[in-house]
Amino acid sequence: MRRALLALALIAAGVTWWPARVGGDANPPPFLLIVGGSTSLGWQPLGATNKLATPTDDGYQTMLVTFAALNGETFDVHNLACTGATARGMYVPRKRLRSDHCYSPPSSQLSVALSFLRANSSRPGIVIIDLGQNLLHQCMWSSAKSDACFASALTDDQVYLPKVAHDIVSAAGPQVDVVGLNFYDPFVARPLVSSSVTWTQERRLHSYFVQANRLVADAYGASHVPVVDLASAFGSDDWSPVTFGGTSVPSNAFHASQLTWMCYAAPFGPDPHPNRAGYIVIADAILQALPAPWNEHPLSWANPLAPP
Repeated sequence: MRRALLALALIAAGVTWWPARVGGDANPPPFLLIVGGSTSLGWQPLGATNKLATPTDDGYQTMLVTFAALNGETFDVHNLACTGATARGMYVPRKRLRSDHCYSPPSSQLSVALSFLRANSSRPGIVIIDLGQNLLHQCMWSSAKSDACFASALTDDQVYLPKVAHDIVSAAGPQVDVVGLNFYDPFVARPLVSSSVTWTQERRLHSYFVQANRLVADAYGASHVPVVDLASAFGSDDWSPVTFGGTSVPSNAFHASQLTWMCYAAPFGPDPHPNRAGYIVIADAILQALPAPWNEHPLSWANPLAPP
């Protein structure tokens, strides 16, 4: 919450977040192209029965566009995200969690993204790849939480994420910067609200996120795509104890409870999507992963994940 409060205070103060537009006042403006799932759409719970989450205006896309507007800059936004998207689904639409059910085969959000990039090869812009976590989340919600389920999810990332990164970089023009998001683990907070999950069990399950993020690093590294390190931004790998509510709890669980909806009671939670503070953290992590001039903004924290 401290990150969110500080970010909002800076916004209210009119702090400049975004660099001058590449190419001056050239028309059209730089584009922001997003390939991903529900987190890319700013999903958060509504608190309504049978409709636990919906797109909102508090996603990281909105934060990035808002930051740019503070300096009079605009983005041509193309958010192609589709709920349930998987890396494999970019090539086999409507497979694995109904990935890319938003598109009619043989089209997919990836094919639309590649067509856009080829048609706009002379323009500056940013591409955000936010794929690979949905199958992990499906395994985490499963009552069995089987090793076979996680192995299949990891294989999906290992095989298809490198292809996604390669194809996007190959289609992008020379003024386009591509970044890929790794995965924070919202489920580490479950023992705070559920007696059926122990810290020992959650540590074991978290190891799959660690493995997945290694695969993400390899996948994006092969195409020289910078990784937006959400695992670090959310402190997901930090099991050091902090005092919260008079009790000693792991730091990662505390931050997951503050930056996502995992610790909320029904009908708002538990839900792994970020809350508004979490989306601000994601937007800032994206900015810091981008090269100049996109990352020329003054926001920084000496210790952004300080204990309560």
